Amino acid sequence: MTRPLYLDTSIWIDYMEKRGDASFPLWKWTMDFLSKAIINKWTIMYSDLVIEEIIHRHKLKEIDETFSIFYHQKIISGVKVTPSQAEEAGREYLIVRVPFPDILHAIVARDHDAILITRDKHFNKLRHIVENKKPEELV
Repeated sequence: MTRPLYLDTSIWIDYMEKRGDASFPLWKWTMDFLSKAIINKWTIMYSDLVIEEIIHRHKLKEIDETFSIFYHQKIISGVKVTPSQAEEAGREYLIVRVPFPDILHAIVARDHDAILITRDKHFNKLRHIVENKKPEELV
């Protein structure tokens, strides 16, 4: 995978909380995907928006511990959301009416030429902004 992979917040939460069940093991698929990313040295991206969303459910120490695995492997990088990206997301919101943070994630991923990794169906309405895939599609 030569393009970076921008992971949506829900993917990180699936991983951290081991979400899913026997018939739909979200965390297992995410774990398999992340393991493959480590083995293949794929670049994983996240934004400060991802951290802001995760912090509502987990302490910063837990987030740091989770991300440190990927920092240790030198395959992860963080990016900042810019004011112009937020402005564009606001304009796009008036057209597509999906959650503002999802639009912002799509724009950030696009601006870094990344594929957005998500299971959130809202992103299907944002394919005109960014390519998106489920983790299990890359395993």
